Amino acid sequence: MAESAQLELGARTISAYQGGGAPRHLGDRVNGPGDEHYVTATTDGTLYIAAVRSDSRGLGDLYRIPYTNGQYGDPVNLGPTLNAPETHETTPYVSPDGRYMIYGVRG
Repeated sequence: MAESAQLELGARTISAYQGGGAPRHLGDRVNGPGDEHYVTATTDGTLYIAAVRSDSRGLGDLYRIPYTNGQYGDPVNLGPTLNAPETHETTPYVSPDGRYMIYGVRG
């Protein structure tokens, strides 16, 4: 992955015997013009991230990025139920089955 001034998400394959593969950028749909950080994934490949984007309600919001047919879709802001104005929602953890989320709020 190239050096960047903003925070972006990448992935690498990990093997118990070989240590790991080269990192790969997750693409422009996942990595927008703002900062993306704190990622978690469900077993179907859906990502949940904390990010600062143009549609963030506060200082940073939580987003869902669907994974279908080997491609990441457009990030979806999780809305005002989780993302409050003037706060920073961060560090999401979603259960592997996608049934619950634990996250932090600052602000």
